[in-house]
Amino acid sequence: MNMTIVSTLLGVLLLAFPLYAFYLSGAQIVRQSVVALVRMLVQLALTGALVWALVKVDHWAVTLLALLLLSLFAAWMTARRARLRRSKMLLPLWICLFVASLATTLYLESVVLRVDYLFSGSWMIAVGGAMLAASTSVLEISLREYFVGLVRFSSTYYYKLGNGARWYQAVMPIVRRAFERSYRQSLARVSMLGLFVMPFFMSGLLLGGVDALMAVEATIAIVAGGAFCSMLTFVLVLYASHRFVIDKRGALKDCVRLKPSSKQKQSK
Repeated sequence: MNMTIVSTLLGVLLLAFPLYAFYLSGAQIVRQSVVALVRMLVQLALTGALVWALVKVDHWAVTLLALLLLSLFAAWMTARRARLRRSKMLLPLWICLFVASLATTLYLESVVLRVDYLFSGSWMIAVGGAMLAASTSVLEISLREYFVGLVRFSSTYYYKLGNGARWYQAVMPIVRRAFERSYRQSLARVSMLGLFVMPFFMSGLLLGGVDALMAVEATIAIVAGGAFCSMLTFVLVLYASHRFVIDKRGALKDCVRLKPSSKQKQSK
């Protein structure tokens, strides 16, 4: 493959056709499409520059720092989409995402993938980024359901505490509800991942010189690792956020931003 700036621009020129079709149809999404495309190109450029620098330097401290920053971005996105108060939840989310993604990545690299150098920038950022992406897609739903459930079902929570249950026993029905809501949607995405995303991931491994059978095995391991990492992060956040959400007396603190009900909107 021998691409030049001109050939890259000719490839980007293909975007002119759907934008022109939007314009002719009168669909009011031309501006949003251009903004989204520009944002995507900027993100790809920054990501490419980051990966190039990591591969070029290839130092364990720089690689860990990059994974730490990616974990911070993933924590910020998770707290934002889950409508959690970042002043209370950003720090535990950041720590738990970093620890879970790092532990899962090191396990996959050492036991499953068996790479030569565990802290290689090309492998750790690729695998760690996949773990963070899988965890974020699950956590933004499960954490939202969990913390909203703590607020809405607080009477059940206090009833169980009053009958001698520990805090983790009192929140278990809420945890079960969060699992059902989040992983039901995640399982619905599995077929789409198998049809569209995973073949491209395997193609990338094949282009990198990996054997076809090993590429399939590595893809299966990455999917399993993403499921494990998302569950591990949720459990860690559950315990780490305990001191931020529940005080010493067992009372619940305000940690989520609930939307006002329709009646409250009408009254306003």
